[in-house]
Amino acid sequence: MIERIGLINFLEGIGVDVDPNMVADPRESSYVRMDGWDDEAIRWFERKAEQKRVEPNVAA
Repeated sequence: MIERIGLINFLEGIGVDVDPNMVADPRESSYVRMDGWDDEAIRWFERKAEQKRVEPNVAA
């Protein structure tokens, strides 16, 4: 259950202060998640292209 909701959320839920000593093995890269990056980048470019196509250029 802790892995599913995250340690910080679990500790807040039970009213315990966070202590770095509680983590035995931190993630190798705890700040960057690259899973799904390529798919999301494609969706972002598609949305931007659609916005340019639908919305007229206000500055022109």
